[in-house]
Amino acid sequence: MQFATCQTIILCIFHLRIDICLVNKEQHIKNKLGQRIIQLRHQKGWSQLDLAQVCNKDVQSIIELENGKTDPSMYLLLEISKALGVSLKELVDF
Repeated sequence: MQFATCQTIILCIFHLRIDICLVNKEQHIKNKLGQRIIQLRHQKGWSQLDLAQVCNKDVQSIIELENGKTDPSMYLLLEISKALGVSLKELVDF
């Protein structure tokens, strides 16, 4: 019975480590996307408010996106790429 319990604990730890790795990778991608949006926005000489207005979003949404605090929808990414004058591929090419 103890062997089964040890196996269960080991499997739980293994799955937890995988989950943590996936969360870390997801956060890394969100951060990279935010940095890319900032870079492209700066190239246009735009503020966060400028980008928000062109995309018909509130500035807090742009701030959260640039800080990696939100999961953007595909629609929002398309709107941002259009506003910044780049393709969706160029937006996420980091």
